[in-house]
Amino acid sequence: IFFRLSWLKRQPNLIGMVFEEGTVSSAYVGVEQRHHQEDGEDRNMERQSIKKSFTEFIRLFREPPAMTYKYREALRRNVHTENYFLEINVTDLGGFNVQLKEGLISNPGLYLPLFEEAAKEAAQEQSAFPTDVDAHPIQIILYWTEHQTPIRDLLSDRISKLICIPGIVINASKTKCKVIHATLQCRSCKAYHRQPVSSNQQLVPPLKCQSSMQTGAEKCQNNPYQIIPAMCNYVDQQFIKLQEMPEDVPTGELPRHLSLHLDRYLCERVQPGKRVLVVGIQTLAQSKVQTEGRKAAGIRRPFIRGVGIFLNDLDATGASMRSSTRHPSWQPEDESTFLQMSKEPGLYERIAKSIDPAIYGLEDPKRAIACQLFSGTRKVLPDGSKLRGDINILLIGDPSTAKSQLLKYAHKVAPIGVYTSGKGSSAAGLTATVIRDGQGEFYLEGGALVLADGGVVCIDEFDKMGGDDQVAIHEAMEQQTISIAKAGITTVLNSRASVLAAANPRFGSYDPLRSTEDQLDFQSTILTRFDLIFKILDPRDPQRDVALAKHVINVHKSGNVSAAKQKALKKKGDDQLFDINTLKSYIDYCKHKCFPRLDTNAKQTLQDFYVQAKKNANQISDGAHGNNKGTIAITVRQLEAIIRIAESLAKMHFRATATREDVEEAIRLFRVSTMDAISSGLQELALDGDQAEEIRKVETAVRRRLGVGNSAPYNRLYNEFLRQGFEAYIIDRALVIMTKREEIEWKQQRKVIARKK
Repeated sequence: IFFRLSWLKRQPNLIGMVFEEGTVSSAYVGVEQRHHQEDGEDRNMERQSIKKSFTEFIRLFREPPAMTYKYREALRRNVHTENYFLEINVTDLGGFNVQLKEGLISNPGLYLPLFEEAAKEAAQEQSAFPTDVDAHPIQIILYWTEHQTPIRDLLSDRISKLICIPGIVINASKTKCKVIHATLQCRSCKAYHRQPVSSNQQLVPPLKCQSSMQTGAEKCQNNPYQIIPAMCNYVDQQFIKLQEMPEDVPTGELPRHLSLHLDRYLCERVQPGKRVLVVGIQTLAQSKVQTEGRKAAGIRRPFIRGVGIFLNDLDATGASMRSSTRHPSWQPEDESTFLQMSKEPGLYERIAKSIDPAIYGLEDPKRAIACQLFSGTRKVLPDGSKLRGDINILLIGDPSTAKSQLLKYAHKVAPIGVYTSGKGSSAAGLTATVIRDGQGEFYLEGGALVLADGGVVCIDEFDKMGGDDQVAIHEAMEQQTISIAKAGITTVLNSRASVLAAANPRFGSYDPLRSTEDQLDFQSTILTRFDLIFKILDPRDPQRDVALAKHVINVHKSGNVSAAKQKALKKKGDDQLFDINTLKSYIDYCKHKCFPRLDTNAKQTLQDFYVQAKKNANQISDGAHGNNKGTIAITVRQLEAIIRIAESLAKMHFRATATREDVEEAIRLFRVSTMDAISSGLQELALDGDQAEEIRKVETAVRRRLGVGNSAPYNRLYNEFLRQGFEAYIIDRALVIMTKREEIEWKQQRKVIARKK
């Protein structure tokens, strides 16, 4: 110790500190502080240089071709409207200064606060700004679409880096207030103390009074501070749960999600079900994982601190908005290719044949699915009401007719697609559900129809869904909204999606002698919401069976479904089919850029068809006892369906108007699908006098068996009438006639018959 003191006395820079502190070890601390001070000066100079570069970027960056001062003018406009934020495109920053862009990406924790300080200084330089601009910090909101990182690929090497993440918002919390500067007051001396609070830390007041330590007055008691909420500074904060895209989830795995923290002007920008592009910083928080009753100190839970979030939605007219949602699957350089593709002859047939070429036949259902993928034009009326442009299709038919395979392919080729099964789907899973979080608050989680907003929902085994679950999607299929009024949450979610459903008949296979309505366990209200209803049958045709067998064998022999089908088509002189990626990009491009309307000739053709169909309409129940075949009347809902199909055909060819040819093809599809399905089993050959008399006897037996207001199981009545000697066809025909007259009604998914009058 003596030798050390002798050495310290010969150090003039440290001798004062030694005797002031009274310890020898503080001498070495003094040396370290001098080095830290020099390092701090270097860091301060570096920070000032970075901030100066950011200020020059805001003041001097010009956007071609107008060469206007993009961000300087944007900052002026925002502050004038009291919106204290500035949206920055990271690509523009890289074009101005590559080092600034690389530094912002690699170290956003240092660069982003300097960027906000630079924006604040740039705002203060503008003399036209209000005098109180200094009281409002400027928030920098970053827009960046390069190097998108899926949620599944977020590993430890991305911590504290700027990242761009695509995903779907599945729930959003209420906006809360977070303290950024706390005002504390000492209970003893009543002195105030201001303390900043970092974004990812809690407020920890000092253990001792800072005022008494600085003035040398009488010491106050320990833990003297209390928070004065009215004098604190707050910012808005919102927590969002982000889930990876359904198309990015590997087969057999659950979708992954992460927590997203937003603040200030980023709050309340998105709702559940929106597809978003998030720019943020991956940060760590204390994990809740416990080991032997204690929290694991070395485990951290990652979350994203958002610095930019942008939607990918369509406005009321269908045009894409800026701050707009999903990043499209096509690139700007592909536009010339798509425009050339739209003018090719036979495009409609090529796209229809490209819908799962492994499936033999089914030409008309494939054409209808192609129209559904492109969809019609969504319209907004002057009073604000909206007309849907999406097309709903129902496939009903025999087992093993490739209905599920068509649904799978439509799910893959659609830019936005969700696949589900009716047996494993509930009303909440299809629409939305309210969930309570750990703090006791309720929040919404969107279902399949919400997550598929702007795309296609494929529902297999639609007949296996319960009646209540089918009723839950009525609003989503027609009004394209989902209304929620649960647990104090009242809201309306968008579900602008097409529904492609497949179902089997109630009796296993399709019976051509029975009506379609009689063979489905659906209510008429759900059937009327389908624009096209296709019967997919397995007919007894030896020539078709031979061709089908050859096709299946060739597919299995080649090992490449698409190549085999393309080779077969080339022999017939057809062009090459489109692959899935090309077709998906072209569909996405047309839905974003083309919004056709009917031209004059198309309107006249459609009007003539509607008037003629109404003129030829007859009551089906009257045809049961007449000598002529009845026809099915067309309603306004079917008229709108034909309009949507015609618009989708025009959009497929990237035309601004739908022509007479488009309307004629739409009418043809409607006739071979919905009108044929509804009229099947009801428009048989004319009944002779004996059959009509047998039907009257069955009607009398039903009235005698069931009193008004009573009900009985269908199977019991059916077996009773069979034992009485009536034929099955006569029994079903009589029940259909009485249903049309509203004498009886079906209940419990057509398992019970009730007498009404």
